[in-house]
Amino acid sequence: MDYKSKFKIGDLVVVKKIPNEVWKIDTIHYGVVNFYYIINTMSNLPYFCAEFELEHAEMGSDRNSKFKVGDLVVDKTMPDAVFKVEEINYGKMNGYTVSDLQNGTLFYFLEIELEHAEPSKPELKLIGSKFKPGDIVMVDGYIGQFKVIECTGYEPMVEDVIYKLINIHTGEEVFGAEWDMKFFGKKNEIINIKLNVETGYIEQLPKKQPQPKKTPKHRTLEAGIISKLEYNRFLVEKGKQMIDDYLDLFSNFGDEKYLRRIKRINNFINKIPVRAFQIED
Repeated sequence: MDYKSKFKIGDLVVVKKIPNEVWKIDTIHYGVVNFYYIINTMSNLPYFCAEFELEHAEMGSDRNSKFKVGDLVVDKTMPDAVFKVEEINYGKMNGYTVSDLQNGTLFYFLEIELEHAEPSKPELKLIGSKFKPGDIVMVDGYIGQFKVIECTGYEPMVEDVIYKLINIHTGEEVFGAEWDMKFFGKKNEIINIKLNVETGYIEQLPKKQPQPKKTPKHRTLEAGIISKLEYNRFLVEKGKQMIDDYLDLFSNFGDEKYLRRIKRINNFINKIPVRAFQIED
């Protein structure tokens, strides 16, 4: 028997009763009525439905789109995250593959979910970062003082500027969000002191002269991977905190926008590598 189907594997389709989401044909089950196993292009969730429930998402004759490749856009439900348009899927409802400006993670959105990013969006917020390399800070949840090594960037998921820090006493490296940090002083204002038990006077310790060390290449690569893992785990933890906050807001107000934000954040943190083998050298 010659089987025929309206769609083929790989086609982009929409479910008529869920018109705002785009799916990809994964498997076809031929019969009197064809059935299709489809995958959501944004969440990767599967769905099984009959042919009459679907229609093409792509319309080859319609090549008009609100955005073009290279445009900076934001998700209307989470406007602090800025993306760059990488690819356009033209159709009754145009779809866009976009990359996160901060980490390159790819997402898929429908045109109705996006709007143009404004010049004042988060990628420019680094100009106003509160702390500078060399500043000494206190960090909520940590004991001791930390020196700011660098500002790693504005992280849309946690909606704050992130800094790489080092404990000035133990050498422990951590990542901190700006809202968790409190200014303690400048590097040259922090004085190392000790109590001289013989005289009873407080004395200033001499400054240690740093000794240059040659670090083996494999150690440098290992340190880079560890640093990435620490940062990624920090993002995951902050993301989970935000999900808890949005769940509380949804419980109190019942607004569906909080569930959409939870979905976006959950999709984001699920793609963050937290194991060494997941990070490329």
